[in-house]
Amino acid sequence: MKAWNRLTVLVPALLLLLLVGLNGLLLWLRDETIPDEALVEINRMAKELEKGKQMNELASSKIQVELLELKKTSMQSYMDRSRTRSVLLPAKQEGSFYRFTYRVQRIPSSIFWIINTTLLGVILLVVYLLFYIRRQIIQPFHNMEAMATALKNRDFTYELPQQKHRFFGKFIWAIDVMKEELRHHEEKETALMKEKQTMIASLSHDIKTPLSNIRLYTDAMKEHLYSEELICERLYENCDKIDQYVKEIMHTSNEDLFDFDVHMEEVYLHDVEVLLRREQERIELALISYEQSPCKDQLVYTDLTRLREVIGNIVDNAMKYGDGKWIHVSFYEEDHHSILKLENSGSYIEQSDAGAIFQSFYRGNNVNSHAGNGLGLYICKQLMQKMDGDIFMTQEQGSVSFHLVLGTL
Repeated sequence: MKAWNRLTVLVPALLLLLLVGLNGLLLWLRDETIPDEALVEINRMAKELEKGKQMNELASSKIQVELLELKKTSMQSYMDRSRTRSVLLPAKQEGSFYRFTYRVQRIPSSIFWIINTTLLGVILLVVYLLFYIRRQIIQPFHNMEAMATALKNRDFTYELPQQKHRFFGKFIWAIDVMKEELRHHEEKETALMKEKQTMIASLSHDIKTPLSNIRLYTDAMKEHLYSEELICERLYENCDKIDQYVKEIMHTSNEDLFDFDVHMEEVYLHDVEVLLRREQERIELALISYEQSPCKDQLVYTDLTRLREVIGNIVDNAMKYGDGKWIHVSFYEEDHHSILKLENSGSYIEQSDAGAIFQSFYRGNNVNSHAGNGLGLYICKQLMQKMDGDIFMTQEQGSVSFHLVLGTL
């Protein structure tokens, strides 16, 4: 902004200097002084007249000779007439003078007015444009910079000046909407954090009761106050309570982690095929064979962005846990639902793991040294259900298939 202010002052100043310089040049060109070579020619002609030569016999393209009689008019009128460059010399006849007029091509006064008016108009136009750009472009950017700084510092109280901008109206409106969304998420996050802390503190306090009971029954076991069967039963009951409290704490700690937003829309299966082609590129880059069966281009109801996350997660698992030979994709219909089937070779899920793979933080026996946290398939399940669909797994000898049930209209 400071640099633009300096430019706003500098440009008009330079134009004014140009105007002054041009006027100086024009004034120099309008100089009424007779040049030396003309004076030499006038002296020559005057001597010729003294010798008796007639005026009409004197030839000169730039100098005109006239005989003036001062009895008929004043000297000043002769000097000022036509604002020409003239020299008066006395003639032989008493009371008369010869006027030698040096004629040159003069710059008319109207040229001065035209040039000065044009340059002044240009200067005013430039000044107007500089201030217009400052107000309509530079200042809005300056305000948006301040807004970005405020949002970075989580200050949602900063307001952009309420002005109608021809160039940035919709953009500024979008920034205001984004600010409100960020403020809403900030408030929601703060409320969830407080609620979570309160819940965890409450559950942590509740755990103290069964722990105290376990300690008491342990002491009673040492003192042989109750039968071992009764003490074991009471210990099991209190351990069960602690287990329940721990599950509630884990659920409370992670419930906002899986609070997904979906934006449902009507799309064609052809749009889903476009998502699959993007996955095909990275599958083939990993030197894995890829095959895809054609589908009917019918309407489904889903969120393409979230569906891409699910497909990407399934493909990641296929590339990570499969044998790297092939991945096949196909579509089929069942119970009026369009179902996307992603099948890969090599991986096998133990029967004991098959019923738990969609649970949070669960990792099967086939993970070996692969990194992970057991959340991928759980997130896929949550997303598909939020999109009015579902996901399930089947397997055959040498292959595993994941079936994505897409929502219907």
